[in-house]
Amino acid sequence: MQDVAFLLWKESWELGKNPMASKGSPLHGPRIKLIEKAQNLFAETKEHTFESKAAEEHAKLLRLQHELEVTTKQAIFVDSSISDTIRTCIVLGNHRAALKVKTEFK
Repeated sequence: MQDVAFLLWKESWELGKNPMASKGSPLHGPRIKLIEKAQNLFAETKEHTFESKAAEEHAKLLRLQHELEVTTKQAIFVDSSISDTIRTCIVLGNHRAALKVKTEFK
């Protein structure tokens, strides 16, 4: 099962390289679903607790970044780091969103 989880996560990564599958695209949702499926498979064993948590955080960050792209109408958030996401929110004057990202990811 964990081999499948790694394959799903890798597939989400490959999908993210496709410019049509990110940057506010409707194809972004399936990418998050692949990561969530990988997270659930990793969660089935104790040996993959780290991978499970990492996949969970990855999906959460992508979902939040996608929301920011939709609300700001700017395709500049998806696949950036947490720090870059916060910095971009501040530069755009969206301090509430910056605080939300900080709170979500401690």
